[in-house]
Amino acid sequence: MSNQHNNQRPRWVQWAVWGIENRTVVWMMFWVTAALPVAWVIWGFTERRFFAGIALFGAALWYVLAIKWMDAHDQW
Repeated sequence: MSNQHNNQRPRWVQWAVWGIENRTVVWMMFWVTAALPVAWVIWGFTERRFFAGIALFGAALWYVLAIKWMDAHDQW
């Protein structure tokens, strides 16, 4: 990942892909942050505190938006 590309990215994209150099790893992070809240919300039906896991859906959305931005601007 070159500094030239890094300087052109919006800060929110830089933070989403910080230290990640390929698209596959970002997609893996998306799937983790999408699957965990689903499991926690299901678990939340037995233990209410796990409903808080729904907040991780925001992280999944963040990864998808960063991937779309990187794809649109040929930043991989």
